[in-house]
Amino acid sequence: MAIQKRNKGFTLIELLVVIAIIAILAAILFPVFARAKKIALLNGCLNNMKQWTTGVLMYMDDYNGRFPYCGSSKDYAHKPPITTMPGIPQPAGRGGSPTLYDAVDKYVGNAEAIRYCPATLSGGAIETWKKSVGWSYWYLCAHNNPWTSKYPDSALCGYAMSDVKNPSAKPVIIERDSSLHGAGGGLFTANRGYCDGHVKGWKVDQAGNTRTGYVGRDGTEPVVNN
Repeated sequence: MAIQKRNKGFTLIELLVVIAIIAILAAILFPVFARAKKIALLNGCLNNMKQWTTGVLMYMDDYNGRFPYCGSSKDYAHKPPITTMPGIPQPAGRGGSPTLYDAVDKYVGNAEAIRYCPATLSGGAIETWKKSVGWSYWYLCAHNNPWTSKYPDSALCGYAMSDVKNPSAKPVIIERDSSLHGAGGGLFTANRGYCDGHVKGWKVDQAGNTRTGYVGRDGTEPVVNN
């Protein structure tokens, strides 16, 4: 009696088992991949901020130890030549720069490549409103800036490092849109570059973001209600 050979291929049961295994693996791995991507974007933004913060300190070496005399972004740009600005020191012979990006780009070798936080990319292109302000970050200068004007003790524009009493606690650059790095539960990671050159991400709510971002030159956090 001849033995019938089984046709090559999977049975329905075997296919269902394979599909179930793939589904289980996908459920386990996809969140891991998503978290890894999120961390990569966060670290990329933090690396950018480190280079900009270092650029500010290099600028200060060339201009009598004073912070750049410039606006925070294209939304709040200085329009040189500037000769006077009440209440804000101006380095001798300096008319100022439109924005911090303009002031320190020559101190950052790949300025164009680090101009935007990687998390601002949408489909490979920079989101329109973020592109319109010129970069992803925020410099603490009071000129034409309602937020820094609200907390004048936080402004650094034109001041000297000697005016900063606690450089390791005083931010010089912050992310313009910290909500890019959501942490869940109403919290997000807010990246900061500090006057002593170090950078750090803080897990904060919106009120905490404002306090951390607008610390005074003496290291004091402002009191905010929102």
